[in-house]
Amino acid sequence: MSWPGKVRNAGSLEEAQVILWRAVLAGQAGLYKAMAADDHEGVRKYVHALTQVIGAYGNLTETVNLGAEIEELKRQLPLRRAV
Repeated sequence: MSWPGKVRNAGSLEEAQVILWRAVLAGQAGLYKAMAADDHEGVRKYVHALTQVIGAYGNLTETVNLGAEIEELKRQLPLRRAV
């Protein structure tokens, strides 16, 4: 994945989810490398970074799921009013 020079558009929640998941995978790889090198400071930094990105990923995933639930409820609303 290359880093863009500038952001072209705001993107979607799903795109942000993919980016955050890639950050989790990159952080995990860095953590394993720091652990293998017995780099205690590196381990601490990667654990902190992973904690932050996993929290953001969890919050975003919850937001995406709630959005999908809201859309489903909106879709069902006319059906419920007809009954």
